[in-house]
Amino acid sequence: MNERLNLFREVCQAIQHAHSKGIIHRDIKPNNVLVARYDNQPVVKVIDFGVAKATGGQLTERTLHTGFGAIVGSLEYMSPEQANLNQLDIDTRSDVYSLGVLLYELLTGTTPLSTNELRRAGMLESLRLIREVEPHRPSARVSTAESLASLAANRNLEPSRLTATIKGDLDWIAMKALDKDRSRRYETVSALADEVQRFLLGEPVLAHPPTAIYRMSKHFRRYWRQWTTAAAIVFLITFSLTILWSLQSQQRMETAAHTQRVNDAMVEASASLNAAKFSTIGQSAPWTAARAAASRLRELLELRSVAADTQTAAQEFLEEYQFLEADRQLAEQIENVVIMSATQSDLASWQQMDQQFRDLFLNEGIDPSQLPPAEVAAKIRNHRSALRLSDALELWIGTKGQIASLGGEPATAASMEPFAIAMLAADTDPVRSGIRKLLYSGKPFTAGQVDDVVA
Repeated sequence: MNERLNLFREVCQAIQHAHSKGIIHRDIKPNNVLVARYDNQPVVKVIDFGVAKATGGQLTERTLHTGFGAIVGSLEYMSPEQANLNQLDIDTRSDVYSLGVLLYELLTGTTPLSTNELRRAGMLESLRLIREVEPHRPSARVSTAESLASLAANRNLEPSRLTATIKGDLDWIAMKALDKDRSRRYETVSALADEVQRFLLGEPVLAHPPTAIYRMSKHFRRYWRQWTTAAAIVFLITFSLTILWSLQSQQRMETAAHTQRVNDAMVEASASLNAAKFSTIGQSAPWTAARAAASRLRELLELRSVAADTQTAAQEFLEEYQFLEADRQLAEQIENVVIMSATQSDLASWQQMDQQFRDLFLNEGIDPSQLPPAEVAAKIRNHRSALRLSDALELWIGTKGQIASLGGEPATAASMEPFAIAMLAADTDPVRSGIRKLLYSGKPFTAGQVDDVVA
């Protein structure tokens, strides 16, 4: 089919060349179109310009065929304006119509008005049919033709494929060239040739109404490989984004569920810690429960990430728990030493308690025997259990005094003064600090003086 259309374009180019020389052929038909092969390539030649007409006057001094009342041309390929008895008003668009008939025959195997129809009608009736009867669309003509199979075979196409190929753009091109009103035909033969070329290239044809859907369909057909590739890329991107969104959505749901589990564990751990805070030194069960709840909370935090606010709240809770547990352990150590001091009276036991106090402070990074009193006091004040360490330092001073009374290392004023200064400076409670200062001043004090300190 494409080869036939290319040959038709060459016919159009030959006629356009004649038009450019001022000649209208007026009798374009298959018998006047020759196709020969040169160098194995088909070459078109248009012959028989015997009834040709000049666009700007007579070709010769005796052009008899164009006289008034003469009918010029073959009826099957004749334009409506040629079917008038007066053919003086003939222009190049008459050849456009004849080429439209040639294209129609190329597509359907027959002319719009068949030879048999015109033969049965008289001359005047034939001319009327040419002027007035609108032809069927080529695709409709082919679909109802009895010889559809042979037509398709001659064009190396399946019958359904032939109809589909003609339907649409080729219908529009042929019907525009065959318009009874020459003002609605193609203005020039080259315009018709260009239109056929647009069809062969898969571009939108001008004969078709320029709807957006039509232009898009033509564009897609012309660039279907690029569009298919683009569609595949878009599909892959969309598919990937959908999978990613699905995974992120699932991850968000899992994170929300895990965050809820962490919140529940934090509520449980807070309740256990509150119960443990108000327990006595000898009660270990509440702290065991609090320790287990805190351990579960740590495991959940390490398992996967949670919402930022929940993460912050959980970390703050665990820091508070660690502080309270360390404070509790320090209190238990001090309590154990105090209990020992109440039950033991020999020198060895008191010396053992002295070593326990030393170890207790060394474990907290404080060595009162080596550091200046001011530095010891600063370390105690900055400690998380400042109050307990201040009490422990006072108990340690008492232990050293007890060792001296049992004949051990003497507790001189010089050796005890740094401990006492550090203890008094470390106490942040104004009431306790005031009372301690009175006790360690070496002077008697009255109840009124204590009241003054408390006030």
